Amino acid sequence: MKSCKPRIFSAYAPSGLCRPIHVTGSKAQSCTLESQANQQLAERISCLEQEVTRHQEEAGRAQQEVERLLDILREMENEKNDKDKKIHDLER
Repeated sequence: MKSCKPRIFSAYAPSGLCRPIHVTGSKAQSCTLESQANQQLAERISCLEQEVTRHQEEAGRAQQEVERLLDILREMENEKNDKDKKIHDLER
């Protein structure tokens, strides 16, 4: 599996502006840089999609655990209410 580290694209100026760096070369070099940037973006998107899937699965498991614990809590409250009712009946 490839690393999901963010990549810095060399096709753009380091100032963060979205203007291409002036490349002294042929149009083929420019296309190659663009192709590499597109490939890096595709890899990054793939990694992010995998992370989203993993987090969704974890959230689903956590929700199941919450529901399980709430069921236990309801059951214990019902038992407590039954015992309180029995105590109240015995006190009469």
